[in-house]
Amino acid sequence: MTSLRLAGIPGDLLVNYPHQEISYCIGKKKSPSVLDLGNNRWLPPIGDSHVKSKKFDLAVANLASMPSLFNCLNQITQELDASGYFGLIFFHLPRMQDWFVYELEDSLREIDQRIWEEGCKSLDQFLGEGEIQVVEREIIQISPNFLENTDLVSLFERHHDSFADCLDELVLDKIKYALHNVEDFLESSNSNLDLFIESIFGVKEW
Repeated sequence: MTSLRLAGIPGDLLVNYPHQEISYCIGKKKSPSVLDLGNNRWLPPIGDSHVKSKKFDLAVANLASMPSLFNCLNQITQELDASGYFGLIFFHLPRMQDWFVYELEDSLREIDQRIWEEGCKSLDQFLGEGEIQVVEREIIQISPNFLENTDLVSLFERHHDSFADCLDELVLDKIKYALHNVEDFLESSNSNLDLFIESIFGVKEW
């Protein structure tokens, strides 16, 4: 099942990252109904809950935490109002080749490269079909300061359960050790904690 969930980078790192255009739309619309796909804690509490056959004004998806890219995009197509807006966010792997986990376990880089290429191919194919229209697509660099107050060790422990075939206990121990000594580790390596996000914004119909 095609996905943009990467083995070496927990998708939940993006839970607090707001999609800028969707945030703007939420602020401008009166009582918008939002289709929330993936893990997006930055969304304000909105009264409307998911109702079958209901059409949403806005849709936002953290593709880095969605198990199925295909199901996610189909849900946007089916449940977004004809005049609705959508936003997608996911990691831009080519600019994260020095993410610290890949130095600890190089095979994860190859696994994630394959996941990313297959996921982007499926995403581009879907967008090319014209069911939803892209207005803007950009790559955004996020400073490691974004990770302040994030318990990265616990995050990777939860992430490990989803990728047990890639992240064995030895790899997880390496990650934990590096994170407990992250400043020393980064000083002695070519790694970094920089995050690069690909952001897509569009509309259901022109």
